[in-house]
Amino acid sequence: MRCRCLKVKNYLVYVLLIALFFSVVPFGEARTPTYTLMIGVSGTGGNLSVLRVVGREFVAELLPKSAQLAVLGEWGDGQNPYRELTMTELVTRLEIALGKKITRYVRFNESLIVEVARHLGGVTVGGIRLTGQELLERLKPSGNGMYLRSLTQTEVLRALVAEALRVQNWTRLPGIVRLVFSSVETNYTLVSALGLLAQRPTRTSIVHLPNPAVLYEGRYLPQRLPLPMVVSGRTLVPIRLLAEITNAAIWWDEGSQRVTLVKERQTIDVVVGQRTIWVNGVARPLEAAPVLFHGRVMVPFRIIVEQLGYRVAWVDADYVVKVWR
Repeated sequence: MRCRCLKVKNYLVYVLLIALFFSVVPFGEARTPTYTLMIGVSGTGGNLSVLRVVGREFVAELLPKSAQLAVLGEWGDGQNPYRELTMTELVTRLEIALGKKITRYVRFNESLIVEVARHLGGVTVGGIRLTGQELLERLKPSGNGMYLRSLTQTEVLRALVAEALRVQNWTRLPGIVRLVFSSVETNYTLVSALGLLAQRPTRTSIVHLPNPAVLYEGRYLPQRLPLPMVVSGRTLVPIRLLAEITNAAIWWDEGSQRVTLVKERQTIDVVVGQRTIWVNGVARPLEAAPVLFHGRVMVPFRIIVEQLGYRVAWVDADYVVKVWR
């Protein structure tokens, strides 16, 4: 009888310690904005997103597929940049592309979802009980340019965590933790990962970042420059991207914040913050002013590239700006 009481007592202590951990565990990293690069690798490709944590607010920032391809660069048949690029290279590219400091990363094969769900005996999402394979099927993109899924990786992750933390699954946690940490590439430690889960977010949301890609001569641009951004309904691109496409010469005047592009007989001047463009000295209105983005000048794309003799079209289905002569 005494032995049984001791076991019960030890179990209660164990439960209390876990409860205490999830009540007071350090919130250090999550008190300031942090960004985690999330990469899911599939058999033929993959997907990436950035998890932004500010206090107890978790926001999954998703990139259009075309923008992902612009960041990852050109790869041959059978090669998978989501898997073959090093995490250092992937983090560096995303930091340049988005202008954000990424402190954490997680890369996993999406088939891991099947194994974790199997250990849990299924996962409930939106009131529906799903197997791991059914979860994976719902993660497949629909084929539109944004590559939206019926479920996102973040929603699946949230459901898996909620399932794992149910009391009846506590005895399965050690095996699941071993499975996950033996299958993912991450700079999270067990303590930091549990600390993130212990945040108990008061708000979670998913946003799609307004970063289209530029398609020129069959390839996505830029690969190592900041991604284009949409401001007031207009696409802004790095000034260096215009130079790459048009072979125009560029001058930058720090004092006046003026950029001058010269190609053949065309001279174009734009000033950061001013909604005016000067073409050979003639002023024309802009619907969006040039901006400085992490030290790089972002300028309205269409009006400038058309003045330099190129044609531009917006391909909504692929979330792409197509350029040709």
